[in-house]
Amino acid sequence: MWQRSLQRVIGTLVGLSLTWLILYLQPSLLAICISIILLQSVVELLVVRNYGIAVVFITILTIFLAESGETLTNSPNDLIFTRFLDILTGSVIGAVGGWILYNEKLHFITTRQLRKTRMVILRRK
Repeated sequence: MWQRSLQRVIGTLVGLSLTWLILYLQPSLLAICISIILLQSVVELLVVRNYGIAVVFITILTIFLAESGETLTNSPNDLIFTRFLDILTGSVIGAVGGWILYNEKLHFITTRQLRKTRMVILRRK
């Protein structure tokens, strides 16, 4: 889990950087449409072989698909900064969630408390 999470974060940041570079060059909307087709093909080929590299292209593809034409071409700096904050927030939430799911001490305490609660409920019946 940790290896894939690290690959996702690093791949996303690299993809975000490449997206900014592409948008900095101010491609036409036709070029963006063609690159969406190419990116989808690359993602389909890579996702089963190397997830970390595929995430780079997934990031570019999702930004191109999710944003409208004017947002992509008029304010790429704002778009990339907003996406960076989204990625940072999601990564922190994911790390906390992963810690909660895989923390053995927390599992032990929770299981013990659930057993105590079940016993209290059964005694009241």
